[in-house]
Amino acid sequence: MLQQAIKNAKNFDTDINFIESGLTAFDAKNKNYDFIVSLGNTIANINVLELRILMSTIFGMLNNGGSALFQIVNYAKLPQSGNHILNVFENDEVSIIRKYNINNNDFDFIIDKIDKKSQQKSQIITKLYPHSENDFNKMAEEIGFSIDVYGNLKKHTFSSSESPNLVVVLTKVV
Repeated sequence: MLQQAIKNAKNFDTDINFIESGLTAFDAKNKNYDFIVSLGNTIANINVLELRILMSTIFGMLNNGGSALFQIVNYAKLPQSGNHILNVFENDEVSIIRKYNINNNDFDFIIDKIDKKSQQKSQIITKLYPHSENDFNKMAEEIGFSIDVYGNLKKHTFSSSESPNLVVVLTKVV
């Protein structure tokens, strides 16, 4: 994804500084930024403590008036426990089931794959943390961010029971 983003930046003749890093070991090389973005549920891979550390780090990296945007699944609209199938993909060659196993404080994101020709089965399991609007609001207030919350990237109003995503925009106002 990073290679594609770099290619797109060149195609659009933009000056973007891309950094590849782990979320909690982020090194900005003593630079400040106007905008930091995390799309595609990346933030759900870290627990609440790690998220707080990341948000504090980002606060220090942003220019005054700079913003950070996080987009994750709206976990509040999912069942509180059990299994939840996200989607099923099937063709002549493969069958793929993407699902959540919902635990007390986290989710297992599971991808089950069956190669129909070889009958080979494989499974990938990733632990996710279902951060909520309340989590982000609390941390933003503690750290000093102003916060806006949306239900998608088009800035529709967030509804915990209806919105597909939780999109958080944190702005550094000093």
